[in-house]
Amino acid sequence: MDPTDQDMYLFLATFIKEMTTIFPDHYIHIGSDEVIPTDWEKNAQITQFVEDKGLKSFSNLQTYFNLQMADIVNRAGKKNDRMG
Repeated sequence: MDPTDQDMYLFLATFIKEMTTIFPDHYIHIGSDEVIPTDWEKNAQITQFVEDKGLKSFSNLQTYFNLQMADIVNRAGKKNDRMG
């Protein structure tokens, strides 16, 4: 996934909302330990996004993504088991 693509977050918000109708649990696990940051480092658009946002590393980009996902999960009325 491209963490700089705002359309992806719209898709994920729709997807998570649909999952809440299927799974009644209070928590949704967003994963995020599967990221290989070298793929991001090779992408000029993602590298530019990191620079534009003032992120110090691609690990910070992962945190950015996690925070976006936590917000999506929270707006769907669920809790993220990684970020509360």
